[in-house]
Amino acid sequence: MTKSKQQKKLAKDRLKAWIDGACEPINPGGTAGYGVVVKHQGKVLFTECKVIGEGSAMSNNVAEYSGLIAFLEWYIPLKARFNTKQRPVIYSDSRLLIKQMNNEWRAKKGLYLPYYNKARNLIRQNNLNLSYWWVPREQNEEADTLSKEALVKAGIQLAIQPVKNQKIGDLNNSPI
Repeated sequence: MTKSKQQKKLAKDRLKAWIDGACEPINPGGTAGYGVVVKHQGKVLFTECKVIGEGSAMSNNVAEYSGLIAFLEWYIPLKARFNTKQRPVIYSDSRLLIKQMNNEWRAKKGLYLPYYNKARNLIRQNNLNLSYWWVPREQNEEADTLSKEALVKAGIQLAIQPVKNQKIGDLNNSPI
């Protein structure tokens, strides 16, 4: 097998997670929720959407980090099942989360800081080696839809960003 074929096979074997958060109808101070989609070799292994809270302690960044924590809490007990040669990849459309998790930006202050610290502690305590990649919102549509679906199910009117027309049942047929 050539080196490029081997690299493509290893990339396909990677566990991939898409995370997103939303805070509506105002940000900060609204109701926050996240969406997570995890795939391995093109198959959906895990999805979750959840409202995490409402009020002055909530923001889109709190929701983004809550999505990362949800992935970590799902992944940690299962990590031995996946190819340890390839780091799982986390995709997000949050530049703040990606830059901070890649140690390009410092986390100084903000409503999200306790969530950032929890994510960092989970990673450190479990000796995880993860990759983080920023993607445009259009390439994070499944997690974006889930984050908003959690809010809609809770009766929140979406004023900042509308919901796309994707259904949760379509996740196994997604190109990503």
